[in-house]
Amino acid sequence: MALTSKREQILEYIRTTILPKINGTGNYNLSVNYISREFRRVDELDTYEFPAIFILDDYGTSYKPMTAKQYTTGDVDRDVQDGMQVGILAYVKKKDIGGDDKAGSISTEVNKIFADILTAFFEDDQSKTFGGLIQGFDLRRDDRLIDYKDDSSVGLIVVQFGIKYDFNPSKNYV
Repeated sequence: MALTSKREQILEYIRTTILPKINGTGNYNLSVNYISREFRRVDELDTYEFPAIFILDDYGTSYKPMTAKQYTTGDVDRDVQDGMQVGILAYVKKKDIGGDDKAGSISTEVNKIFADILTAFFEDDQSKTFGGLIQGFDLRRDDRLIDYKDDSSVGLIVVQFGIKYDFNPSKNYV
C-alpha cells in the first residue's frame, strides 16, 4: 500500500483552501493571480500573474518520538514553533509612479499582501487545524525585499510558519 503523505496534504490544503481566500473582497486588500508550489523567479512571471504566491517547503524539519510508533514534528511535543517550517513567498508589482515615491507605494503593497497572508491563515474556519490535518501553527518570521526596475517596482515577502502535526509511519501515514 502506498504511503499517504500528511505533509503533502498540508501543503495542498494551504494551496487550495487557505491562499485562494486572498481574493480582494471582505477582509482582503489584494487578489492573488497565481498560486503555486513550484517556485518561479520574479523575472519568469508575466505582469498579469502579479500578485503571485509560492509555497516553499524546503526547510529542515526535526522530529520527536511520542510513542513507539508515533512521531511529532519538532523537538517538543506541543510547541508549534519548531514544527514543519513552511514559507509563503509573495511577489507584488506596481507601475512606477515617477519621481520620488515618498509614500512608499511598493512598500504599502508588500504590507498589504503580508496582511492578506496572515488573514488567510488565521481565519481558517477549521479551528486553526487545516481541516484536522495539524495540531496548530505559529507565525515565525518574515523577510522583505523591494526592487526598483525600469518602469515598475517589485516587492517580495517571505512569511514563515511553523506547523505542528503528528504522524504514524507504521500505519502508512507520514
